[in-house]
Amino acid sequence: MDLLTKDTIRAKFGDVEVTVPHPANFALQKLLIARRRKQKEKAEKDRSQAVAVLNALRTAGEFKCASDLYQSMSAARQRTIRRELTALDEGDLLAELSGHV
Repeated sequence: MDLLTKDTIRAKFGDVEVTVPHPANFALQKLLIARRRKQKEKAEKDRSQAVAVLNALRTAGEFKCASDLYQSMSAARQRTIRRELTALDEGDLLAELSGHV
């Protein structure tokens, strides 16, 4: 959960200003919690959202923040994310996160 409160950004929706997790933090957190979900549908949604956000960051040229965050994580967290992306056949995202591109 600490990923969601670290590196937050401010966004304004009309007259309301909110603080939200940085998209890279959100995506990696989704991959970390997916296996813990008891409901299969929620786990699949977490994985799908994570991949969509990571791809959006890559398209926007903002992927380095996700890669830097991943590389700063503990070996256990990296292993969990690797397992998730490998199971999803997202080797290209994993390679880019790992800095092997």
